[in-house]
Amino acid sequence: MNPQSAKEAISLFDQVIKAAARLKNLDLIFCPPFVWLGVISEKLKKIKKILPAAGRIFLGAQDIFWQSRGAFTGEISGPMLKNLDCQYVIIGHSERRWIIGETNEIVNKKFLAALNFGLIPILAVGEKERKKDFLDFLKNQLEESIKDVSKEAKFIIAYEPVWAIGTGLPDRPEDTELAVNFIKKIAGENLILYGGSVTSKNIKSFLEKAGVDGALVGGASLDAKEFAKILKIANL
Repeated sequence: MNPQSAKEAISLFDQVIKAAARLKNLDLIFCPPFVWLGVISEKLKKIKKILPAAGRIFLGAQDIFWQSRGAFTGEISGPMLKNLDCQYVIIGHSERRWIIGETNEIVNKKFLAALNFGLIPILAVGEKERKKDFLDFLKNQLEESIKDVSKEAKFIIAYEPVWAIGTGLPDRPEDTELAVNFIKKIAGENLILYGGSVTSKNIKSFLEKAGVDGALVGGASLDAKEFAKILKIANL
């Protein structure tokens, strides 16, 4: 639930765009709260008209409902997101799983809906505690979340160990690599991101040692200067 105002959201977006618009070796997906999607979408349209390099900057949402319309107060549908030019949507973020109570069954329904509506899901998976059987937990969570999904479907997996999110205690890249290699056996050739206390100080290690294709950046993305540093390192 950040930023708290449209003014803050626009300011943050403008600052990040200055750092990102001419970076050629990465894709950047903005996933602001629903209430700021409209204003950010309009700004992104204008930027893409004058900066061709901004073609690798996309808009995504933080969640989606599985029905296209109906009396589901407070929910957001796929067609609504498409009308705002969203191309991606985060599914099953750990905070929705562990705080709000979303089950793998609910996540699966949202995942299938996102694909049906022409959106690319960014599926978040991750264990709450690092135990000896955490790979078994990941296997169950991932398989149930992508149940009945076509092998040809395009999606992204974000591995985010819950214990590392917002704690300032990121996973070790070599341990993340273990999880990533395991996830690849189930998710195939789809891209994999790491999320959990990502900063400019550790992003290089994750990209070089953990076998990930990118990062799902949380708290650090609210600091424009810090996020710009992360983008610059990831662009190399």
